[in-house]
Amino acid sequence: MTARQRAMFERKTDTEPNPGVEQLMSLPTGYKEKVMTAEAIQKAALKSLKRKQLADEKREKDKVANNKKLSLMTNITFNNG
Repeated sequence: MTARQRAMFERKTDTEPNPGVEQLMSLPTGYKEKVMTAEAIQKAALKSLKRKQLADEKREKDKVANNKKLSLMTNITFNNG
């Protein structure tokens, strides 16, 4: 864990600094945690599901195309050889 990560972790967990540990100052990251409503969570889940379905479809399409290429290559090699 880097010094900055440790400082951020300690800032979240400790309310009182430890006397024997060197105090590190964490810089603001600019990241704000969003409060998710039930509707937003459901919408995000639907987006994720759709993204997964599209990735699966693309993977299957690529697999079929790859199999076609391989079968054409084997047909060409056996016919010429």
